[in-house]
Amino acid sequence: MASKCSLYKPKEPSIPSIYTELSGTYVGSDSIDHDILRGKCWIDYYIVDQSFSYAAPVADSGEIDCGSTTSCTLAQTDGYKTCESWSEEFSAKIMENIFTFGAGVAFRYNHTLEKCSSASNQYSCGWTDGCHVIYSSQQIMTQSGYRRCRCHPYFKHTTTSWMEDYSHSAPTDAVTYSCADVPCTSGS
Repeated sequence: MASKCSLYKPKEPSIPSIYTELSGTYVGSDSIDHDILRGKCWIDYYIVDQSFSYAAPVADSGEIDCGSTTSCTLAQTDGYKTCESWSEEFSAKIMENIFTFGAGVAFRYNHTLEKCSSASNQYSCGWTDGCHVIYSSQQIMTQSGYRRCRCHPYFKHTTTSWMEDYSHSAPTDAVTYSCADVPCTSGS
């Protein structure tokens, strides 16, 4: 069951946050629970860490056999597209702030918490003999942070009721390409 931020019987996370309150970058608030007689509660979102890595390379072209020619090239025009579904429950505003956090990272997302990225690139390699393939690897962004439940009962100070960590990984629109020698399977 998801943690609940409420003036009435808040549902606290089973594992408390590893982060210090107010660490990281604030990205927004949502899930406001408002009671006109008692006050209100809401959830703040913070990103503490963001890193980039690349997925394992995958063959992105067919094999080319350069054994019967003096030179050859292999060119690949790519329409690379991946989608990532994310199970967190965020408002559209928070989802946009989290998915677009970080300079130069482009994302496409919709309200079902599925984010798709695509790249359209051309890459070529040249050889004089042997068999070869172009490989591609998509960049993956990993973010971690926390959400905190804040409540402001009327006539009292605002307090933090609980904090809970979250983490997600999603593809960006960056793809790297490489060329590799492979064993010939075309019979030459």
